[in-house]
Parts: sequence; structure tokens; C-alpha cells
Amino acid sequence: MKRALTLLVILLLCVCCAAAFAADPETNVFTDDVSGVRFTIPEGWSRASFTQEKASVFVMFSADDEPEPAIVYAGADLWSRLTLSQKLRLPRKNFGMSKLTVEQFAEMEDVSAESVERVLYGNYDYFRYTMRYGEDADPALCVIRVANGYSCAFYFTGAKTDARYGDFEKMLRSAVYPADMADARGVADAGRTSWVGRGWGGLLVDLLLTIALYSLPPVVYRFAIRKRPMNRKSALLLAVIYALAASTALLALTQSLGRAAVPGAAIFFWSYVNYMILRAGSASDGTV
Repeated sequence: MKRALTLLVILLLCVCCAAAFAADPETNVFTDDVSGVRFTIPEGWSRASFTQEKASVFVMFSADDEPEPAIVYAGADLWSRLTLSQKLRLPRKNFGMSKLTVEQFAEMEDVSAESVERVLYGNYDYFRYTMRYGEDADPALCVIRVANGYSCAFYFTGAKTDARYGDFEKMLRSAVYPADMADARGVADAGRTSWVGRGWGGLLVDLLLTIALYSLPPVVYRFAIRKRPMNRKSALLLAVIYALAASTALLALTQSLGRAAVPGAAIFFWSYVNYMILRAGSASDGTV
């Protein structure tokens, strides 16, 4: 009985192992863990180099029989690099191919609009243009899709007449995007000013958010809850404690949004403002 049970366990393990190895027959499929896009590496090509960071990935593929031309894929979370005010004006779901015009894309890539064309590979639309890194450098063909705040860029370091160009197009046609990146039509027009520059509107939004975080709670506490001024010691202690708490919250917020931290001078400034708010009215009633 024990021998039969042992054989049954061994048989089950063999079946499970076989199923596991057969589960993903496409061992030549590359997945970008940042955006979730997947594409098939053409036959006769292999990965030459790979670099991945928190919000970007860079991988180069080369043919097995010759190093050139090469295929390069670069994926990045562009939305995470926007400022807080830009994110408020441009939700992630609206940062895509949608109504992003050729002119807007050309400005983002710092190329002429005349060199950019909109093309279709498989079920997805892309922007395509030819670029040069220098006057003596060979041209590279760039095919880029922007969706849900992510940029998925494919580069071919040869010309369209190269024998390997067909493999590059096969890779593009094999790409499969997650559901939140699959809508080629997009959702809304973000407007030209949302893509480049902060503008006065963005600065105003930043200022209002800073005031709301740093001084709105002390104002509410002083005039709506306490309804009388605090003495100097209590006001100073509360202003310092709140400054530390607000700074910690703001630091966590800015880091999650990819923003720079608030300078220490600004923290001291708002602490002084809050101290004066908590002390407001003290001269009139003699509070010390």
C-alpha cells in the first residue's frame, strides 16, 4: 500500500512538472514589467543588454549572426514624471494617443512635425519618425506608442531597406498591450498646455495646495474650533508639531508623485505663518 501511494505521488509530481514546463511555450516573449506590454522576440534574435529601474526599462536585441542593425525597446512611465499641477490637469487615463496631435508629440520628442507620421501596427497606432544622434551617425527608425501615461518606444538602427527590417515590423505587430493601454482612440483632449510647461495655472494650483495643507487646519482650529488666541508657548509648540506632521505628509506625497521635496526654508516660513494665525487676536485681549 505504501509503495503504491509513493508511486502515485511521484506520478502526480511528474504530471505537475510537465504541465508547468508546457504552460508558457513562448519563451521568446519579452514583458515590460513597468507598463505590462508584451511582444515576441523575432526568430534569430536574442537579448543583448537589459536595464530596468523603478519607472523605466531599456533592452537591446541583436541578431544572432550579426550585431547590426539592432532593435531597442525603451519603456517609461511618463505620467509619474509630471508635476502635481500637471497631473491634476492631465489624469493618467487621458495621457495617451487619444487626441495627442503630431505637433504635440513632435514637441515632446523635440523633432520637427514634418518628420512624424501616424501608423498602425496590429491593432495599435503609433507615432513613427527617423532620428539621428549626430551628423555622422546612421539614422534610427523610432516607433512610439503613448498610452495610459506610459511610453513604449521601439527603435531600429537600420534603414527600411535592410533585410532585418521585416523582423522589426514582426515585433511591432506582435505587441499586446494591457486593457488600460489598448484603447487606440483614447478618452479626451488634454490640451496643448498640459503637455509642456507648467504655466501660471499650474503655479496657482501648487500654491493653493500648499496653503490648504500647511495653513488651512490651523485656521480652522483657531477660528472655528478654539475661537480664541493661544498663548505664545502653546502656539509655538503646536506650530512646530504641525509643521513636522505636514512636512512628513507633503514629503510622502511629493515622492509618490515624483516631485522634488519642499525646501526647509518654506517649512520655516509656513510655521511662522501658522504661529501668527494661532496668536491672532492676542494683542487685543492681553493673551501672552
